[in-house]
Amino acid sequence: MRRMLLLAPLCLILSACGSAKKPATFADAVAKTQKQSTEHVAIQLSVVARGQTLVFSGGGDFDQNGARGSYTTSLSSGGQKIEFDEILDGTKLYVSSPMFTSTLPSGKSWLMYDAAVPTSADGFNFNALTGISPAAVLALLADTAPPQMHLGAATIDGAKTIHWQATYDTSKLPAATQSSVDPVYKTFDVWIDDKGLVRKAAIDFTAKQARNSANRAHVTLTLTLSNFGSAVSVPIPTAAETVDATAAAG
Repeated sequence: MRRMLLLAPLCLILSACGSAKKPATFADAVAKTQKQSTEHVAIQLSVVARGQTLVFSGGGDFDQNGARGSYTTSLSSGGQKIEFDEILDGTKLYVSSPMFTSTLPSGKSWLMYDAAVPTSADGFNFNALTGISPAAVLALLADTAPPQMHLGAATIDGAKTIHWQATYDTSKLPAATQSSVDPVYKTFDVWIDDKGLVRKAAIDFTAKQARNSANRAHVTLTLTLSNFGSAVSVPIPTAAETVDATAAAG
């Protein structure tokens, strides 16, 4: 059950070729994308911890202004696939799945985990995955250190893009995040289209498996963005529908 609390989302298909105009600067493209009100997101997430590999894939829509998103996700592990519905609302993650809803109290259909609440359980630190939202990933990109490298052209979902690489500026990492998660980032790969919007970002990092653990998990995360500005509605589960599983997670 604890592992289900970690679920965080989402699938993508890439093709390489073509060309694109280079945006004025990497920072300009990130800032312009941050100003988009909504976007569709395809996500693929892999977590390797304790000798196990969990792969999440799916897609959905985000209201970036409100830091909210809803999507469907499948978890693949050990030859099995489990389907989930997920909703992000700021630091809160709501998860629903036929796999466990039958075990919840009558009238309850969602588990909620709040990543803002510190945990110290000897299990994977969910706070390491709060970057799955487009807003959080774009915030990371905004804190990269110049110079960012231009690596050539590629086509992402039919859009001509420029492939960039950037390095995270570790001086921007909040002390609380350093203490609880201690993320160590590799180079970020980012694809920017000829409208100056981020269309894809790939992030590779390790993080603490638990707040007080020396063991680390390896996380790879890829987001592909499209349909900027389309109408998005994110229904947040009510308290009557929800079981707060934060304490159980840590």
